[in-house]
Amino acid sequence: STASAVFHSAVRSPRLLQPAQQLIGDPELYVYHTKCNLKTAIDGSVWQWHQDFGTWHIDGVKEPQMTTALVMLDEPTEMGGCLYFIPGSHKLGSLDPTFDEATGYRFYVVPKPTMLDILSSHPKAVPIMGRPGTVVFFDANIVHSSGHNLSGDDRWQAYVVYNQVKNKPEQVEQPRPDYVRSTNFVPLEVGSDEILDRVQIG
Repeated sequence: STASAVFHSAVRSPRLLQPAQQLIGDPELYVYHTKCNLKTAIDGSVWQWHQDFGTWHIDGVKEPQMTTALVMLDEPTEMGGCLYFIPGSHKLGSLDPTFDEATGYRFYVVPKPTMLDILSSHPKAVPIMGRPGTVVFFDANIVHSSGHNLSGDDRWQAYVVYNQVKNKPEQVEQPRPDYVRSTNFVPLEVGSDEILDRVQIG
């Protein structure tokens, strides 16, 4: 749950929840986590090549039957540190990650030798760009990254991660906090866009 009426409405929006249900093939979904990701002008940091499920599996989630809805709050550019996806990389399944401490945000990434193989055997990475309000859904196993924000503008993006209720995390020895690994497994009901229609994006 959240104290924000906008986020409460957004995660239940038919424009987000219904496509997520269709992509996962299950009407009973809950929010695994939400976040707003900021890359500040000039010094926004790099995120190495990774699969999101590399971390979520360590959280205790067994299956990668999850999807992320990325909502562009401004207009991302290549200069501004937009995301890049490796087309088809989700079909590789879940790769063994390694813990990376080289960047500002320490997390699990695809090991360099594996990444070199992926880059040489898959189509060129695709920059993920669009106008404010654009929504992009992506698989838990898609290999993706983002570079420094070298532009003069901040880059803002919101993320909603949906998971199946039946795929909720099992207990692990040192679980992460609730704000990155929700313990509210109540299935979401599709709501309305009334509040969202009053929100100005961009």
